Amino acid sequence: NFGGSRLSSRGQRGVLALVLQHQAHAPLLDQRIHLLRHELHPSNSQGCGTNPGALHPPVAFEHRIISAVSSTPVEWPLRSQSANNSNPTVGEHRGRTPAPDEFGAGWPRPPDKEGGTAIQPRALREALATRVATWNHLLPRYPVARTQVPIVVMCVYRDRNVQHVRRMLGQLPRADVRLHALQRVDSSLQELTLNHGPGLRMPLLQRLIDVAPVPDEAWIVIFDDDATFVQPGQTRFLDYSVAGALDLAGPAIQRGQPWSHPHTVVKPLRTARQVGLVEIGPVIALSPRARPRLLPIPPTAAMGWGVDASWAAIAQREDLRLGVVDATPILHHGEVGVAYERSEETAHLDAATQAANITGLHELTKTTGAAWRPWQRKPPWLTR
Repeated sequence: NFGGSRLSSRGQRGVLALVLQHQAHAPLLDQRIHLLRHELHPSNSQGCGTNPGALHPPVAFEHRIISAVSSTPVEWPLRSQSANNSNPTVGEHRGRTPAPDEFGAGWPRPPDKEGGTAIQPRALREALATRVATWNHLLPRYPVARTQVPIVVMCVYRDRNVQHVRRMLGQLPRADVRLHALQRVDSSLQELTLNHGPGLRMPLLQRLIDVAPVPDEAWIVIFDDDATFVQPGQTRFLDYSVAGALDLAGPAIQRGQPWSHPHTVVKPLRTARQVGLVEIGPVIALSPRARPRLLPIPPTAAMGWGVDASWAAIAQREDLRLGVVDATPILHHGEVGVAYERSEETAHLDAATQAANITGLHELTKTTGAAWRPWQRKPPWLTR
């Protein structure tokens, strides 16, 4: 809705074309844009301004809204329409980051008309999807009930990531917390650290599971020491997992963060979605229904490679529901797979994929079925 007037699809495309051409003023651009229509749909993101998550006085966003969504530059594959019809490679257009004060920062400037270039529709859709996904966790959603189930939280932590562990514990609901320190026991986590000493991640996590009985109705949450949720305050990750009747769940990874499988990266306009595989980290949650089928952790597991493939195979046999929650994305503060020997983990992964009768994880790393959208009261897999 532009200044009280409704633009057709052609008019909206015209606005976008003017923005991408970096025109400072035009009849369409001089109208004021209400981004999320907060006056009709109040939410926790009401009054959000140019910084996602930051509160500002309610304002009407003008044409600079595109530069406000994200500062991450988008690499545009361009199609040449020059006289000689030569098609430049995608790499020739990469690497340019607009100046901070340049209009549309974060969006590469299309070449001049004299250069005879045009933006491919597919690249445009991908760029817009990236911007929407960056703000996906701020979208208004139908509320879900706060879960009241018991929770057991576990983590193996290193000295350098203590601050992330403390933050994550503050974001999770009240729980039975069981920690293992690989080096020294941090004084702020002393009461929660049950074991300490070197070792491999999966055997150490199984020791934390075995240290005391886990209630039959409890969820188990396991998180890496270099992961935290994007949103401050208590996360709704488990609330959406319970409401979606997920048996094995993981939060999506925010755009721009390190990831191993593309289906784990947050998708735009999603609350949650069913997937064929939930990665063994950075954060996973096991339901009471899944625990007796997936635990104990295989004794041959080291850092976790291959365990998720084995769990995916069990889930198919036992009719367990696997899902990724896009409404509560996480930040991954460390690089993937740099703190241990990858060759040994690759051997574990190869054995697990062979046992699951698949050629590789690419057969499982995909979204299956319909997604749960922010405007839907319940996920589609529960309404059929």
